[in-house]
Amino acid sequence: MVYVIAILIVIALSAFFYFKFLIFRQVYRIEDVPHCTYTLVLGAGLNHKGLPTDILADRVLTAVKLFKLKKTDFLIMSGAGSKGDYCEPDSMKKLAIKNSVPEKVILEDLSGNSTLRSLIIFKNCYPDKRAIIITQKFHLFRSLSLATLIHIRVVGVPAELYQFSFLKKFIWNIREFIALPYNLLILFVLFIRKFYD
Repeated sequence: MVYVIAILIVIALSAFFYFKFLIFRQVYRIEDVPHCTYTLVLGAGLNHKGLPTDILADRVLTAVKLFKLKKTDFLIMSGAGSKGDYCEPDSMKKLAIKNSVPEKVILEDLSGNSTLRSLIIFKNCYPDKRAIIITQKFHLFRSLSLATLIHIRVVGVPAELYQFSFLKKFIWNIREFIALPYNLLILFVLFIRKFYD
């Protein structure tokens, strides 16, 4: 029995790392990423002044750089936007405009209060259904995995303009360890509901 469990664990880990290898083949340096019509910038919170947190500013400024390199035509700012004055996409948009991105190329998704929701909204709203996802490296695996599972053609560019402490990175990685199974469970429930509707 112990051997069977050990073999199953080895198979599961092998499948996971192979899938991870396939997903990370979709990750590009900003200079090398192929052109996509849309770039999806995932939200990551605002500070007490209503400005993007350092992690979110890193994502937005990476998107700005991508746009200036003519790697994309539209920036989709996706985040929570329905809590009174709290509006991530609006704050993200202002930061991009401040850095010389024309307002007309910035689209806002005010309902993207989670990675999975942002991806589902993108899939439903944008006919091209191909995008560059911008987020930090620790978050790219989950973002690209979920996008692949719901059949969005995506590539990823890591936001790496800012340097973060070891502690922050550790906390974020623990969060991802929990978030991926949770998102997979939600996807499974959505699939079952759709199947039986």
